Amino acid sequence: MKKKIFSLIAVAAALVLAGCGETQSDASSAGATPTSSKKATSSKIPSSKHEHTFNEAIWDHNETQHWHPATCEHTTAKGSVADHDFEDFTDATHVPVAAGCETPGKTYKKCKVCNYIKEILTPALGHSFEQVANTTVTAEGMTEWYQVKCSRNDATGIGFSALKYVATSDSFGNKDKTGATLKMSTNGNYVDYKINLTEAMPNVRIWMHGWVDYWKDNNNNNDQRGFFIGQSGAEASETDNPNFTFTVNDENVTIDNRKTYEGMGMVAGENGNSAFAFVPVGNTALKAGENTIRYARTGSYNLNIDAIYFINAAA
Repeated sequence: MKKKIFSLIAVAAALVLAGCGETQSDASSAGATPTSSKKATSSKIPSSKHEHTFNEAIWDHNETQHWHPATCEHTTAKGSVADHDFEDFTDATHVPVAAGCETPGKTYKKCKVCNYIKEILTPALGHSFEQVANTTVTAEGMTEWYQVKCSRNDATGIGFSALKYVATSDSFGNKDKTGATLKMSTNGNYVDYKINLTEAMPNVRIWMHGWVDYWKDNNNNNDQRGFFIGQSGAEASETDNPNFTFTVNDENVTIDNRKTYEGMGMVAGENGNSAFAFVPVGNTALKAGENTIRYARTGSYNLNIDAIYFINAAA
């Protein structure tokens, strides 16, 4: 009976081995790892990547680049993006203008690829006033003055040294220790000038010639102030009050130069002081005979001037 049971167990074991596909020789191979002769395969999902399309007959552009606009649903896509390739350009409506003493110049450039036209402004040259020889006028108790002419555009007028004042405020103190320029030390300081003219000058613009000693801001950069209280880093607003006043024959002059000192061409050097520059102030009128001019400090102010000019505005 036991022999029959062992025989049945042996037959069952053989059937199991056969069902697994394993032979006796496979199982008894020393150290061998069973391998399959069938190569592994993987399935790939077809790509669904969108290909942009562009209108190659059209160029869109900004100030620096051009590109073809998209014609697909991705309207922000750009094709063939490249920098402009500029060349000088002029036509009937794009005519270059030379810079003047008070007006900027214009030139034009056109991209050779997309035809974008760019306008380029060149800064105004600024006046360069020079004393006309043998025109100095001197009189007792009056400010010595002389005729001037701009070497660039022939504008004419009169000028005088800022240090040729005939009266000052009681507390006046000039901060400039060299005596070469005028810088009033305290709010409320003023200087008076008197000039006697044989002919009226009904429309003149006041100009000053001077330089700036810069203050430093909290980041130790030159503080870009100007003619107005509180001005720093930008043009003054219409509500800002000026740091000084000009009165001509008891009439206040409207100070209309709202630029920063750097905007006026006064760029600081390594020592914090700027180069000299001619800077406009505002317009007024001078009469035939005696004219009284007062220049007064009203706010914190760091302009050092050596000359004042009254230039015919119509010239």
